[in-house]
Amino acid sequence: MAQQSLPIYPPALPPGAIVHVAYSGGLDSTVLLHLLAHSDPRMRLRAVHIHHGLQPLADEWAQRCEKFAGKLGVAFELLRVQVDALDPAGPEGAARTARYEALQWLFFQMASIGPMFGQLGYFHKFAGRELEDKRPLQRYRAESQRLLGVLDARLDGREWLLDGGYSIADIATLGWVRNLIGFYEARELVHYDELRHVPGWLDRCLARPAGQRGLAIPKRG
Repeated sequence: MAQQSLPIYPPALPPGAIVHVAYSGGLDSTVLLHLLAHSDPRMRLRAVHIHHGLQPLADEWAQRCEKFAGKLGVAFELLRVQVDALDPAGPEGAARTARYEALQWLFFQMASIGPMFGQLGYFHKFAGRELEDKRPLQRYRAESQRLLGVLDARLDGREWLLDGGYSIADIATLGWVRNLIGFYEARELVHYDELRHVPGWLDRCLARPAGQRGLAIPKRG
């Protein structure tokens, strides 16, 4: 009997959408990533690997995952999390919690922070400000304030978004918060200075040496 390839039915995606694949490097996620990479050349993929740091070969495993994704032409993203080995749920349970927490806050930026802050910038500073109907501006201002409140609550008692320290979740979010109060000129509009924890978090992010270097890219003047 002739072999038949497994049919793949990718979801209908808007132009430019990126499909993120949680990629552990195990058999299941490797097969899934391979199938998706060969299913539709128009599909933009990104493999996300969670580095728990529990195994001596964790660094090598992450490198292998990045190498395999590269062979497939798939973008690779590494998320480092800190796991409490003494957690009552055990190392595997603690790793699972840390893994999903990291993904949760990364996608919070992608699905909420980015789109909502961008819309507020459009209706507050750019072409949308010319509209007589201010309901879109009011809607995105209210939602941006709500999202800042979520960030503020998350940072209560925390230095960074994840308990394991500074991570890609902070990196993905800080630019949007900085632009909201700077480039979009919405600091007063969203009552930014009334927040208790977000301003300090943003200052810590930008004070990091890598943060300072990032502010100089591209070079000004």
